Amino acid sequence: AKRPGLDYFLGYLSQYYEIVIFTKSPMSFAETTVAKLDPYHAFISYALFREACRYKDGKIIKDLSLMNRDLSKLLIVDPNPDSYSMQPENAVPVKKWEGGKDDDLIKLIPFLEYMATHPISDVRKVIASFPDKSKIPEEFARREKLLREKWAKEHTNNNVNIMGSLLGMAPSPSQNKMPLDLIREQGQKNYAHMNAYLKENGEKLLKEEQEKTKEFMADQKFTLGKLVTEGMPNAEEIAKQQAELQAKSQ
Repeated sequence: AKRPGLDYFLGYLSQYYEIVIFTKSPMSFAETTVAKLDPYHAFISYALFREACRYKDGKIIKDLSLMNRDLSKLLIVDPNPDSYSMQPENAVPVKKWEGGKDDDLIKLIPFLEYMATHPISDVRKVIASFPDKSKIPEEFARREKLLREKWAKEHTNNNVNIMGSLLGMAPSPSQNKMPLDLIREQGQKNYAHMNAYLKENGEKLLKEEQEKTKEFMADQKFTLGKLVTEGMPNAEEIAKQQAELQAKSQ
């Protein structure tokens, strides 16, 4: 089962984030689940499993330093405080899903969208500004409402329309829109375009990827022992191999 809103959450935010699934489940169990979350490999960049977790003081911990990414630009959305106990300042908590209806993931999107589309030097400072991390969506909505009220007072269209009429120009529909609204409108268009593209071409792209994987493995003469010790090739390795083969053929 999938939490309500999960598909939209992953699809919409993938245009702004490098999304990594980090699970405490073993790779042998969870790899198939991750594949089903993103069958066309369009939204999830990487996946880390139990084998990548640390074990300390009886806790299974997802150490974000293993991501090899700037921690000032990294967020973890997780229901278990133990999971991010090494970097709590990077955490955006979410309630554990018990199988019922909820919109917790959807309510998180405006905050996460803002974090990705505005010049923020350190996400940890922004997260720290929320007294109760468990209520980030509600508090962000309150702050956004105040911002809209301020914007409405400071950006009335009267002066703009008067000046435009004197110059013989029609007022632009976007003149009264906050930058945040313009970003969201573009984000929605991008998401709709990507969704339509995947519905039309997803199966074809997947077959092409599978064929490339077969060619790569055949060329490398993969053995069972090599697969066990080194694992399946990733997309970058396959692309590199394809480029090398193409260069040789030329």
